[in-house]
Amino acid sequence: TGYSILPSQVRAAWGLHLMSCWGVRTDPSRVRALAAKIEKHLHGAMNGMTEAQIADLELPKDLHDVARAGLIKLGIYRPVGSQNKAAVQAMVEAAYNDNPPMTQPKNPDTAPQTSTAREYLEESGDPRLEFLATIGEIQNVRSSYLPQLVRGTTEVINPRYTVIKETCRTSSSGPSIQKVPRLGGVRDAFRARDGWLYIGSDYHVAEMCSLAQVLVETFGSSAMADAINDGRELHLETAAGILGWSYDRTMTEYKAGNKMAKRARQLAKVANFGFPGGMSAKTMVPYAKGYGVIITPQEAIELHEAWLNRYPEMAMYFEAISEMVDAGGGRFTYHCPVTEFVRGGVGYTEGCNHPFQLRVAVATKRATYRAVKLSYIGDGPLRGCRPWGMIHDELIVSAPRAKAVAAAPRLAEVMTEELQALCPDVRVSA
Repeated sequence: TGYSILPSQVRAAWGLHLMSCWGVRTDPSRVRALAAKIEKHLHGAMNGMTEAQIADLELPKDLHDVARAGLIKLGIYRPVGSQNKAAVQAMVEAAYNDNPPMTQPKNPDTAPQTSTAREYLEESGDPRLEFLATIGEIQNVRSSYLPQLVRGTTEVINPRYTVIKETCRTSSSGPSIQKVPRLGGVRDAFRARDGWLYIGSDYHVAEMCSLAQVLVETFGSSAMADAINDGRELHLETAAGILGWSYDRTMTEYKAGNKMAKRARQLAKVANFGFPGGMSAKTMVPYAKGYGVIITPQEAIELHEAWLNRYPEMAMYFEAISEMVDAGGGRFTYHCPVTEFVRGGVGYTEGCNHPFQLRVAVATKRATYRAVKLSYIGDGPLRGCRPWGMIHDELIVSAPRAKAVAAAPRLAEVMTEELQALCPDVRVSA
């Protein structure tokens, strides 16, 4: 049956269902600390404003209304309590000097709009938008996560999974453990049962390995694949291209703490994670801020050029995707010969991302099924363990203390085998 997509999805669905059945618990003291922190943060979110602005808000005593009152006063919310999207978009446009990040509608007849996504609000430099982003995250934790975390102190939480989305990835809910907020204390609240430990395994630069495999299959060779197979650390490989140094010198200087090498590696990480999906140099400026990297539009252009020079096959890759988009009148249908997965209505950025993201998604699902099967009816070190979390390219397993040390490398081995089967020409690891 090879990699027939339907059986693999059914197996993944069963594995994910058993993960949900086992579920997860939370630590009472940590949940209480998180609840106190959330209330404190509602006040603390005002710290990005001046004292005069805070005083002018005339905030009510009820913390539930603090955020709304503040946002209304700033013109971000209407008096009735709904967000004034036009006002927020205008603030974003001003913050990004009339060159704002834009949405990418799936319907080709829908015009792109100024994006108000949280990451762009956080990176805007406008205290009002940063305030909106902070409040949004805190409210999300308070309404969506905290009640579940409180429940987990007395009973098992059973997150549910949707086995397949259009990308072939999964999603989770009740709560979503795949999009746990970055607010400190949320992840800390989860705990293993008494006598158990958490073990976890995730792929090392999985999507870069998968992309390299696609490039080898499409064009016959790949500088990216060569670097991975030679054991070179891919972010340092890219950094070497940015600096114009040899890989060995870049590695040596980076290990010695050279500031130029360190910044170049951080730039390389931004490039390696952003450009493969079709990101333009213009969009790279706000994207880089999420990695703590501030670059000018001209530096973004130079970074893009350096990246393409290091991996010249990527120019051919982007051209091939563009041709498919044009031939389809703006959208095309992608057929993956290896997994038999078919996705329709694919635009340019989806077309750039999908070929390599798909393989990682399929490999992780196959690893999920195997890990669950081995934990219930296997003969090896995973027997008696209980997988409970699948976070895109990472698996989290509850293991009895006596088995954890042996089970962890076996889990990584299972994951490696499944991705290697889909990327036979590129060395992968977990």
